[in-house]
Amino acid sequence: MDDAPVLSAERMPVFGQECFELSGDERKMGSDRALLTFVPSRVKYPAAARENGIQGTVVVSFTVETDGTITDIIPARKVGAGCTESAPKAVQVINDEGARFKPGIQGGSPVRVRYSLPVKFCLE
Repeated sequence: MDDAPVLSAERMPVFGQECFELSGDERKMGSDRALLTFVPSRVKYPAAARENGIQGTVVVSFTVETDGTITDIIPARKVGAGCTESAPKAVQVINDEGARFKPGIQGGSPVRVRYSLPVKFCLE
């Protein structure tokens, strides 16, 4: 893992096994939809944030490794009252539950790709 992750690859990582065999825009839209469904369903809204009406979007940055796991999960944009701490935990569940990305491809080989994901905290 001594290769620095890239921000963009010829073929970006794909999340959601049902999207692995898709191509083009369909692949990207399906992958985005799968990721934006999976992670929010694992978010635990902090009690302090809920009680104080705190809402916002934490942006979580992570690296998709060549084996499809994720590493180096950090909040790149923060929200108070525990939301910043809760968002990376929801992303970590990708590894914890054995979900995987199909890795990014550059020059025909898998590459590490840095990824950013918005995690919304919204009171209904």
